[in-house]
Amino acid sequence: MTVAVDRRNVKLIVIHHLGDRLGPCTTEAELKRRSQPAGYDWPAYDFGILANGQVITLRPLTVQGAHCISDRTKYIHEDPQWWNRNSAGVVMANDNQKFVPPVDMIKGLFCFLINFGNQRGFGISGMYPHFQITQTLCPGGSYKKLGLNTGYFDYDLMEKAVENQNLVLKKVVDKIMFKALVIYTYDPDKYAAEYLADHLRAPLVSLNNLTPELSACATTKYKVGGSALAGTKLLSGWDRFLTAEAVLKFIRG
Repeated sequence: MTVAVDRRNVKLIVIHHLGDRLGPCTTEAELKRRSQPAGYDWPAYDFGILANGQVITLRPLTVQGAHCISDRTKYIHEDPQWWNRNSAGVVMANDNQKFVPPVDMIKGLFCFLINFGNQRGFGISGMYPHFQITQTLCPGGSYKKLGLNTGYFDYDLMEKAVENQNLVLKKVVDKIMFKALVIYTYDPDKYAAEYLADHLRAPLVSLNNLTPELSACATTKYKVGGSALAGTKLLSGWDRFLTAEAVLKFIRG
């Protein structure tokens, strides 16, 4: 059972796991099978993260599913479907209560969170583990043991944190190295940069928001558009079209 919503206002993300006592999913087909409840038209979540870090789109954002209903007083809304309508659900394709998720899955999750938040216009304060808003163990005990949520996903702490989201993101990605980081300078080059970030499964950040802390989390950095930046590989042209061509040429090898 799903509800089609023409103007679904997705401005938050809720993080889940597959509490099915099985290990990491390695294929899209397996993820879809394990995440789709019987009798439903679509999987329960909007996105999923496979064992290798790949992000899978499980249903269109125009389709409202049933991934989250809050029963914690602070997060309850008059409309019981508020969270399903206003937040997207991303699931780590693993039972985190029973199995520790692979490192690539963790990296993929945080790449997704950074990029999705940038695209939808919200920072880390709009990202919630399921247990924060609902009485549940989701996204699982091993998720807690990894230290990925000790204060970093707490909405109240984020309200008090410095508004520069990348300073907060540094806490989240601390000790997690990304193979690549994609940086862009101008908005016209953002589409090409997004394409490259998707290809590399890498975080995307504008030059204005780049901090030394976030930069230090990547082994290789790519600059899309504009002029050269120390420590980065430049993919650029005289205009956005030639920049896009440079990106496509790089991807094609």
